[in-house]
Amino acid sequence: MAGGCGRASEVIRRMRSLLRKAPFEPKNIDFNDLVRETIRFLSALAVARKVELASLIAPAPLPIVGDRIQLQQVIPNLVVNAIDAMSGTPGKNRIVSLRTSRVENFAELSISDRGPGIPAERLKDVFEPFFTAKAEGMGIGLSIARTLVEAHNGQISAVNAPEAGAEFRVRLPIARHTAAAAQQALGCPGYPAAAHSRPCYHKTLDTPG
Repeated sequence: MAGGCGRASEVIRRMRSLLRKAPFEPKNIDFNDLVRETIRFLSALAVARKVELASLIAPAPLPIVGDRIQLQQVIPNLVVNAIDAMSGTPGKNRIVSLRTSRVENFAELSISDRGPGIPAERLKDVFEPFFTAKAEGMGIGLSIARTLVEAHNGQISAVNAPEAGAEFRVRLPIARHTAAAAQQALGCPGYPAAAHSRPCYHKTLDTPG
């Protein structure tokens, strides 16, 4: 057993290393649009699972600079987890709520469900490798989500809702620079700072002051 856990831990470590070294393509993104895309993408799954996706999108754009493909791995993962958490919840309460807002210098997404929540003694471990409440879960999705969010100088957290269910929050810095400026700062090909033309590998972006 110990040997198996050790090998699995090594797999996680290598996956994180690969993610950090993966080519990073910063783009100007409206965080609201990413959330809308996720809702459209998962709408069929929600209908099949008899779950309502309720959204409250901020009226003003939430501009961020980030890798769209990487961020598209984070939000659907959190929504699917919320859907899965309500497998035993009565039909009328099977609601996943998504809400975006600006909180100081961050674009925030809140995803909440009405499932049983997370045991209080395990809240601190939810983003650790191999944490899962699913019978067939591997427990690596939230760990990878944290790696991707933190690589964007963001924050991800989990709390239990006062009445029922769990709430996950993702915060990403509001853009101070355009994607082109971010690419130049990162030394990406095609920009003056990258005369040496090396690949643009993943580094974190500046956090707003």
